[in-house]
Amino acid sequence: MRKGVATEVIVTGKDLFAAMNAVMAAIETWASIPILKSVRLTVHPDKLTVTATDLDMELTADVDVLSAEGTLDICIPAELLRAAVRYAGVSPVVIRVDEVEYNRAASIDSDKTRREVYTKTEVTIDIAGGDQVFVINDPQPASDWPELAAGAAWMAYESFTNGQLLEILERVAVAMSSEETRYYLNGVYWEPGSFTATDGHRLVTHTCKAMMPTPKGSNAPVSAIIPTRSVKVLLSQAKGDVRTAVCTPPGKAPLLKFEFGDMHLVTKTIDGTFPDYRRVIPPIEPTDTKVSFSAAILRQALLSAVAFYKINRNRNGIAIRNDDGRAVLTSHIEKKGSPHEGGSFTARTFADWPKDSTMTHIGVNMRYLLDFVPKGGSLVMQMKDSGAPARVMVEGQDDVTRLVMPMRV
Repeated sequence: MRKGVATEVIVTGKDLFAAMNAVMAAIETWASIPILKSVRLTVHPDKLTVTATDLDMELTADVDVLSAEGTLDICIPAELLRAAVRYAGVSPVVIRVDEVEYNRAASIDSDKTRREVYTKTEVTIDIAGGDQVFVINDPQPASDWPELAAGAAWMAYESFTNGQLLEILERVAVAMSSEETRYYLNGVYWEPGSFTATDGHRLVTHTCKAMMPTPKGSNAPVSAIIPTRSVKVLLSQAKGDVRTAVCTPPGKAPLLKFEFGDMHLVTKTIDGTFPDYRRVIPPIEPTDTKVSFSAAILRQALLSAVAFYKINRNRNGIAIRNDDGRAVLTSHIEKKGSPHEGGSFTARTFADWPKDSTMTHIGVNMRYLLDFVPKGGSLVMQMKDSGAPARVMVEGQDDVTRLVMPMRV
């Protein structure tokens, strides 16, 4: 027997489905803790918030409500809710929480029984006025939810407009590391005025100017390593204007909050020391060798080199050589005892090699260099010698420094 409707909220199916798709990025499918496979639903006066967490980041999306009665703060299985509203479209979705009384027989002794009354919480998800109805018994209470920043004193920090943050992260993230032993490289280092990533073989640092001054009273400046997983969420979901806030718990790494559209991401930062990357950036000198490439031609040559590498399962190294005043890409493979493998690859780039240069070649990782080459325009490779990092300067991106480390080929 129902004791009465405790809560009822009505939203549009496609809005709730979009919110579920967004927050699922914070749910680990292999999580062994049940509540980490759930989302938290909380009703506010004009919106329903959907929250997911993996204990390292918390992702929240807001959904406009059509109507709401009572209060709602409950945790339900994420995959079930997403499946329930997948095909709802513009139909209304009613989420109702009821306290339901049940009774059952309870034995007193061998010949006597009595009826025992108990109460269950039921969550009903009604799609399009009863076309589909899902009922969840005994959902997990919101009191069990592991809040990532409970009671945090957030201080507003920098703001980025017109997709500026997305553009910066797209350029920098290619150099993030995935090596577990050097965990402090598994993300993007954000310090006042720049974002940097390196995996030890390549490096990208992007300078930027804050669109708004840091508010008074905030605990700026902030230097923090944004974890790879959080960077990927921002790359996939953060568009337009992004506002940030910071909280620094005593004795711990800072927490960061990114707000964009109807969503916000709260993330822990990596508790480690990012290396002094500036030490490996070579100074620009007049004696450096500069070779200007057509990005489209160089990109096609590198794609062909990668195909050659895949067939021969050789190292990723490729040499950029001075061939009678022109830059060519070469790779040579010798495999004894295998007549079907080996050979050589050569690609002309039509780029002029400076006549006064004392360099004859440099070896680099073809895949790392390919990550730096756009589909159009031009770029310049600036090199000191065959044993020093090569600087890749892309046309129109003077605020980005890209380095690729040399390798023996």
